[in-house]
Amino acid sequence: MNDARQCEEKDRLLLEYRKVTDLYSAAVAELSRRIGITSLDDYLQLHQAAERARMRSNEARDRVAQHLAEHHC
Repeated sequence: MNDARQCEEKDRLLLEYRKVTDLYSAAVAELSRRIGITSLDDYLQLHQAAERARMRSNEARDRVAQHLAEHHC
């Protein structure tokens, strides 16, 4: 079992999770900002981008949880 302070993989996964959640947050903010002032096509593209970012965020969260469950770090 690795010392939690020494687990580089956990640190890497957490950094990845932070980055993708920041991207998700930015995508949702842009979607919210543009509601009512953009075309339907643009809105749908922004919505799809936010949805892809949400999925990447969830996947990154799951990788962190799996790592923590397996390595107890």
